[in-house]
Parts: sequence; C-alpha cells; structure tokens
Amino acid sequence: MRIAILHTRLSPYFASCFKLLREQGHELVLHVYPSDTNAPFDPEEFGDMGPIYNGRASSEDEIHQKLTEFNPEAILVSGWIDRSYLRICKRFKKDGVPVVAGCDTQWSGSLRQRIACLISKLYLKPAIDILWVPGKPQQILAERLGYRGDACWTGLYACDWKRFASSRNAGEKATYQPRHLYESPYFLFVGRYLEIKGIPTLLEAYSRYCEQVDSPWNLVCAGTGPLDSRINCSNATNAGFIQPSDLPEIMVEANCFILPSQYEPWGVVLQEAAASGLPLICSKACGSGHHLIEQEVNGLRFTPGNIQELTDSMVWIHKTPTHALARMADRSFELSKQYTPEIWAQTLIKGIGRLSK
Repeated sequence: MRIAILHTRLSPYFASCFKLLREQGHELVLHVYPSDTNAPFDPEEFGDMGPIYNGRASSEDEIHQKLTEFNPEAILVSGWIDRSYLRICKRFKKDGVPVVAGCDTQWSGSLRQRIACLISKLYLKPAIDILWVPGKPQQILAERLGYRGDACWTGLYACDWKRFASSRNAGEKATYQPRHLYESPYFLFVGRYLEIKGIPTLLEAYSRYCEQVDSPWNLVCAGTGPLDSRINCSNATNAGFIQPSDLPEIMVEANCFILPSQYEPWGVVLQEAAASGLPLICSKACGSGHHLIEQEVNGLRFTPGNIQELTDSMVWIHKTPTHALARMADRSFELSKQYTPEIWAQTLIKGIGRLSK
C-alpha cells in the first residue's frame, strides 16, 4: 500500500511505527516539520522510512504535486493544526483517497472546543474520514466532533516497545535488581525542561521528600530546555538529553519513573517506562496514565501542580518493600503491552482496508 504521511515534528516512537510499515512492504512518503531544538534526536532514528521532505519548505501546491505523483492509497495526517495539510487532505479525500488524522487533545469542555464541535461538519468532515486518538480522554472529544464508532480509532501512540522491553528480558519476570548507573536508587524524569512539564513541582516535591525519609533516593532528570539551570541548582542529577538508543539503559536502572506534567495530552514516555518495568508516578493531566497506571497497584497519580501529593507519592514508593516494587514492575510491564508498533500498524492497515471497500 502507498501511504502519504503529513506530519508536524517526527518523534522516534512514530519512526518505529513507520519503519515497521516499510518492513511489511508498504511504501511511504513523508512531509514533516524540522526537528525541535529542545529534542535534538539523532537523524539515524529517522532512516529507513522512505523519502522525507521538509513540510515547511514547500508550498501547499508543491506538496500536493509531489503527493499526486506518489499517487497515495491513503493519507495519514498528524492533525488539523496545519491548514495547508488540511486543504491538501480535502483535495485528496474528494478524489476518494481515505484520510486518517491523529487527535491527541483531551476533551476539556472549553468554549473553543464547543465551537469546534458545532462547525466540525464544515471544516473537518470534508477533509478527514477517521480520527485516530490515543485513548479514552481523547475519544470523548472525537465523538463530540462527530467521529463515532468505526470513524474513531484508538491506539494512536505506541512506543518502540521492543527497544525498552528487551532491556528487561521481554517475556520474563523482572529480577528487580537495578545496578544503578548513578550509584544509588533513583527516581527518573525524562522530558523537556519546561514549566508545563511540571519541573518546578518535581524539584520542590523532591526537596520535601528528602527531608522526610532516611537515605533518600537520587532524582535523575534526562532532557534539555529553558529550565536547565533550575535542574543544575537543585539536588537532582542532570543527565542532559539522552538519545533514544541510550534511553532503555537509564530507564531499566531506575527504581521509579515520574511524569509530573501540568499538561500532557498523552505521554508516550510513560509507556516506555512501563515497558522497562518501572513503578510509575504521574499527574492526572497525563492521558496515558488513565491506561497505564492502576492506583497503588503499579503506581500513583496525583493532582497536577500539587507538590504535597507528589511528595507523598514519592515517600510511598520509597517505603514500599522491594518484593512489592517487583510486583508493581511486573504489572507496569503487562500494561505496556496495550500499545506496540505491531498493533499500531495492524490498526492502520486493516482500517484503511475497510475504508477502501
């Protein structure tokens, strides 16, 4: 099958899905935005996917012409924020080419969302056949936009599951005996150093946690961004930006993963941590937490921005016996299996097949 992909910025987890499509014999062409300076991924992460064009360097007509030459049997677009992409999709949909659009926005009931629901028939329906959402928090919005039943797929995001699960001897029980790259047990955060990622909340909660326990664990932060200096001035260890190929090692060595975001439509990194076999802590803003955390079974969820709740969660994990942490790790690993590139590819190809009939 020939599939055209119109995307904003690429991420390694989508790359793993696209590479699998290529391995299965499908032909891809991609138009994508340039990389984010706060996420300097190795370009090799995006090899073996087919031709990749800069979606910001070409005009709408130029992109349309290239896609016409490619003659796609389906289009996968990352959303509708790019109006040029949306107009291109409308032109191809009019000619009978199925269009699938991602949607990771959670339903909030805002005025803007309510207006969008009222006018979706005018600007979404002519351009998009299917809305593909990550999970339940986004499915509510999709349904209100008029995409129900077979017109709404779930499972939009899937981490490179084998990459993270292999570090834990996939399919086997965890021994839960980390070697500790940072010489002592540690909580781990991976992400951009931004206010919206909950960095101030995390650092203050960690400081309080250290005052409440004996022999506190380290806090390792892996990432980059404007709040880099805040990390450096805290008690945390700043590991800097970690390339995806090196991330499984730092994941599997940790004792617990924390994602304290103020706003996080999904959070694939939480699934990466689950696949690595880690107990999890995340804010209730993180969409993937709805599916990947069972409260006090494999982790804890707390109110976004609530420093005391995060502190209590860290203390609770710290005081949990090792054998119980091992059970939490096993449950995280099992829950991570909900989203894999194989399931992702099957959803896309079978779904397009139904649309094409």
